[in-house]
Amino acid sequence: MPANGAHILASYKNELLATNGCINVWGDEIGKPGDNFYSLKKLSYDENANELTLHFGSDNIITINNPGSLSNESNSWRINTADRVRWKSRLSEVDYVQENGGVLAKNIYGNKICRNNNNAPAFELYFW
Repeated sequence: MPANGAHILASYKNELLATNGCINVWGDEIGKPGDNFYSLKKLSYDENANELTLHFGSDNIITINNPGSLSNESNSWRINTADRVRWKSRLSEVDYVQENGGVLAKNIYGNKICRNNNNAPAFELYFW
């Protein structure tokens, strides 16, 4: 059985994953739903670091450390768990980390925002 990251990469290469949609990280919408639509240009996996990297154009990169299982449905695909998700764009950067039974988001200015939606998937790309 391959590692989850390798399985997700194989699903992407075999064109089993949607490449366009809205993004959600542990229940935190990246932009307003429907206002921000992203197109996945490249997905790579570093087996040694157990790190999955998703490139949405040159300006938006999401890095997922220790990606968990993949759920692929008709209108979305999800990475159910992770240790950390980093969203880096031209204008900002946010680290999401599971901590003390919740999810902590830290932006580039060092501000900490507590998120309590541990039941949401670590990463989701969805469309309608």
